[in-house]
Amino acid sequence: MATLLVAALLAPVLGALAAALVPSGRPRHTGPRRGRRASKAPKEGATEASNDATSVPDAEASTGVARTDPSGEDPEALQRAGATSRSIVRVAALAGAALWTSVALGGPAVHGPAAAGGPVAPAAAGACLVLAAAGRPDRRLAAAAAGLALAVATSALALAPRDEGATLVALSLATAAGLGALAARRPEDGGLGPATAALAGITAVAAGLLRLDASTGGVDLPVSGSLAADAGVLLVGGTVTVAVAAALRPRHALGILLPVALALGVPVATLLGDAGDGVAVVLLVGAATVAGVWALLPRSPRNDPRPLVIALTLAAFGSAAVSASGIPGDAGTLVGLDAGLPAAWLLASAAVVSAVSLVPVAALAAVPGAAALTVVLVADPTPL
Repeated sequence: MATLLVAALLAPVLGALAAALVPSGRPRHTGPRRGRRASKAPKEGATEASNDATSVPDAEASTGVARTDPSGEDPEALQRAGATSRSIVRVAALAGAALWTSVALGGPAVHGPAAAGGPVAPAAAGACLVLAAAGRPDRRLAAAAAGLALAVATSALALAPRDEGATLVALSLATAAGLGALAARRPEDGGLGPATAALAGITAVAAGLLRLDASTGGVDLPVSGSLAADAGVLLVGGTVTVAVAAALRPRHALGILLPVALALGVPVATLLGDAGDGVAVVLLVGAATVAGVWALLPRSPRNDPRPLVIALTLAAFGSAAVSASGIPGDAGTLVGLDAGLPAAWLLASAAVVSAVSLVPVAALAAVPGAAALTVVLVADPTPL
């Protein structure tokens, strides 16, 4: 299993390198050098050269030969290079998804500082599938940046349980979001708005980790015990912000942060203690509101499933924050304070499936999670 773990971590890195090495279609010698050579021509031939220059467009128009960019770049060659790079990154992402799925099925795996226990492997596989389904970016270097962002994000998950894991996670998330912003710097690639929101969420996560370190003297991931209200709200609020920003761009490089944020934030939401009920109310009401507004939209806007992905994401975090204090008998003792955790993971999985497929009917995958959450809320009605 350790070999599979290493291969899963390396797959997106190799894909990003291969995508960056695709020939760009730019010529080695550009216009200025040709201009210097032309300046050495005899003066008496200047008139004939100018007449030939004016006749070139007409010749190209009559022969149907495509013009090249004044800088010497071939737009069609650049487009082909971008499509090739995009395909390479997709194949690497699919290979990574298969490897991470094998790691998840084979049980916990450890190799050096990297570990793949708990939600690490499923979340990493989900991130790979999100990038494999993405249609943007389709430019060479931007596609390579997207593959590198996937490598950084999955490495953050695998390195989180080690010492100084909290610092690595914060830095890795910021790096992945920065690479996602680099890949989405053009409006057609998603724009910088969601990436900026993701960076703001990562800043809140870093602030929560600093607050936790100040109160406990150290931070280990996954967090255990109970959280102070301020640190817990910062951590959960930051991961929710990152996940929602990623859900806004599921077909772009930034979408890979959705399963990563869910994997990091959902366990933390179970440790909010007395503050959990209030957080659960806000998140579950927000999820219901987003889903209700989506249902009332006209048919054409309702074909966009991104609001459903956001609603499922909010519901997953809200479910994790629900406590088990009201469950009768021994059930509360058996499940502890994370009674809503199974429902949260089911809803989180449905959110990732919906983000990958981007088909509204895919939200039906949330039915088991909604049923599990209903059981918890009926048994413990205090959050609502």
